[in-house]
Amino acid sequence: MERDHSDSEFSVVGLSYSGSEAVITLAGELDLASAPVLHESLLEAASGGAETIKIDIQRLTYIDSVGLGVLVSAHKRLQSNGGSLVISGPTARVMRVLAVSGLTRYFTIRT
Repeated sequence: MERDHSDSEFSVVGLSYSGSEAVITLAGELDLASAPVLHESLLEAASGGAETIKIDIQRLTYIDSVGLGVLVSAHKRLQSNGGSLVISGPTARVMRVLAVSGLTRYFTIRT
């Protein structure tokens, strides 16, 4: 898949809490270089007491296998502790990556 570099810088736009739910909002490209930033945000949310972590990816323009791996690891960790990971708002491009990788059957995805 060809990458669109027009909005390539990755960022965690926000991390907020509502009761036992944390919402992490992402933008840009989630890849090998930026995956550790998401990993740290997920750890922060979990250590903040979140049982459910919602990842808002409406503004995510690209995700590679390393980014997917971070999400899978977080999902496993949350599930083993009775929690859940929810993916929210994927673009058509990112949804296609999730579908091709078989992860649409693995994650809870809200469009």
